[in-house]
Amino acid sequence: KIASSPCCLHPLSSVCILLFAFSFCFLLLEDTCFFLSCKDGVNLTGTHLELMKFYSEHYNISQRTFLSGLVSFAAQLEKEDVKSFKQLSYRKKGTNWKRFHLVLFEDEYEFFMDVKKLWKMSLAKIIAFCLDNVLDEFLQVLDSMGEDDYTDNYRYSGYTFSVYRVYGIVCCKFFWGPDPKIIKKAKQLGHI
Repeated sequence: KIASSPCCLHPLSSVCILLFAFSFCFLLLEDTCFFLSCKDGVNLTGTHLELMKFYSEHYNISQRTFLSGLVSFAAQLEKEDVKSFKQLSYRKKGTNWKRFHLVLFEDEYEFFMDVKKLWKMSLAKIIAFCLDNVLDEFLQVLDSMGEDDYTDNYRYSGYTFSVYRVYGIVCCKFFWGPDPKIIKKAKQLGHI
């Protein structure tokens, strides 16, 4: 399983949902932010595109924002198991797909690539999985958030990774939030 944050050890913990809520807020301010972006195109079913369009209009946010929040929510609550020593899986061919042009901030793109690597799914399959399996729970969280909760300007700013060696073996550790050492130090100093 994905162990993304020390506060998210239990998938349904209120702390985890609160962290998600604060991290989701930044996306609502996207039009005023000046970050470099990464572009990607994915093929989605018409049904999935209609769901994204409907709910993004309902919550008055862009489809890109809605999608980024949904995937982040699913990943942080460990909605899919980590798969190792497997090939990347794709959706079955033969579906009537439509092209969706996705523009992500660089830190979001990096996060999506981590999810892709851990779940061993194409980006289109991740999106379909989240819309099919996580959407209802995600909408409940969105409904519980008030408009005043949309204040976080640093959605993925705590995203960090480190590369190090143990007995000559190259290791990589990444965090979908602040490094736990920083959180521990802040708690010791009484800042949290």
